[in-house]
Amino acid sequence: MPTMPIETPTLHLLPAAQTEATSTARHTSDDPLEVLRDELLAIPARDLLPLNVDVAAAALLVLGVQPRLRELRAGLVALFGEARVSELDRLEVLAWAAMQAQAALTAAAKGDDVPELSKQLLEHRAVLLAEVRSLIARNLLSPHRLKQLPGTNGYKNQCAEMLQLTVILGDAWDEISDKTGLTRAEVHRGEAIAIALMTAVGVRDHASQSEAAALRQRAFTLLARTYDQARRLISCLRWSEGDADEIAPSLLGRRRGRRRRDKPESPDVVSPTPA
Repeated sequence: MPTMPIETPTLHLLPAAQTEATSTARHTSDDPLEVLRDELLAIPARDLLPLNVDVAAAALLVLGVQPRLRELRAGLVALFGEARVSELDRLEVLAWAAMQAQAALTAAAKGDDVPELSKQLLEHRAVLLAEVRSLIARNLLSPHRLKQLPGTNGYKNQCAEMLQLTVILGDAWDEISDKTGLTRAEVHRGEAIAIALMTAVGVRDHASQSEAAALRQRAFTLLARTYDQARRLISCLRWSEGDADEIAPSLLGRRRGRRRRDKPESPDVVSPTPA
């Protein structure tokens, strides 16, 4: 059987800032979309935003903003207070939920891909695990990290183990990059397969294609509205510098940055779908 293409975001093409941002978010929850499901379903239909952007691309943009947003957090808290800024701390998980919802829709349209994805994951896991063991044997990684692996009994454990292997390698990448035969793209491919399998299992268990499409719109709405608030706060904080659009670009496309004395462009306001 030919290898099935993985229809998830191409993680190894991310700029360095984006890959840094995603490493924490991916592991905040085993299943961000499932954790947010009740909140997403509670959004009134009149408040849903139209899907006028590529959802996966929008989510990747938000993830890429996170390192800079973390740098600005103290200043934002000083200006707006902890309660208001804490809402922005969810952006990474919201972005991953939106990407997962997009992958879920793709999987629902294609049918049950779980067995083939599991096969690909186990094959790639063998490559990463062999390299981790080699690095441990050369005292380049701590052996206790392997004791935390959950094993491969069941699809969810397969995904969890693959993601943990990518964390082990990612956390030590600066020290091992010139001592391993792996490439960063191979590590990111492991993440992509795990996310695709986790999504396919969820689709198989929960969603029809129409349900998956509705959930994607809800995930995008929550992400876009939260990111819009982040852009508004950053615009106020960086008023004098005039670089808010460079720090947190619009989801609707790159805008020309404001000169220091220009009137700032307002952050994205995406009109809700008519009721």
